[in-house]
Amino acid sequence: MDKSRIGRASYWNREVVPRLTAASDGEWVRGDEVRRRLKLTTCELAHLRESGALPFQKNGNAFLYHLNDVKPDRS
Repeated sequence: MDKSRIGRASYWNREVVPRLTAASDGEWVRGDEVRRRLKLTTCELAHLRESGALPFQKNGNAFLYHLNDVKPDRS
């Protein structure tokens, strides 16, 4: 494994995310996707996470959210 590529998004999407989704029952998404779907700021997402309103899993420095828990904002 070429460790110089670990921080790149292409490595993350090709190597890490498939292992996470294959190991779990459902799809996990990163915070940027959750923020886009829910139309939240980074701070608002952190407050939801800390209050327990949005379940998450921490993997290294990344917070992952189960797609079934992410409900798009309808307003």
